[in-house]
Amino acid sequence: MLFQNIKKVSDDIVKGAKKAMYKAIDDNLSTMADANREQLTFGIDSTGNEIKPLYRSEPYARLKKTLGSRSPFGTPDLKWGGKFHSGIFSKRNNDKITFGGKDSKTGDLTSKYGDNILGLTEENKNDITYDQIIPDLFGWYSAQIKRLKQ
Repeated sequence: MLFQNIKKVSDDIVKGAKKAMYKAIDDNLSTMADANREQLTFGIDSTGNEIKPLYRSEPYARLKKTLGSRSPFGTPDLKWGGKFHSGIFSKRNNDKITFGGKDSKTGDLTSKYGDNILGLTEENKNDITYDQIIPDLFGWYSAQIKRLKQ
């Protein structure tokens, strides 16, 4: 009887763990989109490289700096009015997380600068995983263990 009770509780935890993982990811999708925007602000794509091609016009690059661009001189930050940045989103479909943009310029920008402008660097993936998602999962597991004691 004891073994059966332990097995049932263990099976319940295993079944619930995947749902808890998905919930932790879903709860952090906006954080992921924010991290993507932050990368772009510094002219970094999801591979960790500077966004290319660089600006062709030095006067335009200077203008961008005077307007507060935080990317290296000449490196696009893909922000002018802010619609592209504010339209960036992330979503989960089963075990896959994807990034996209709601702004009408998204297709043009990915054509010119590459699909890697949408997504996270490995560093940002790790930061969100270890600083956000894993603590959420530990909280869930802790609640399951407390439930066992009752």
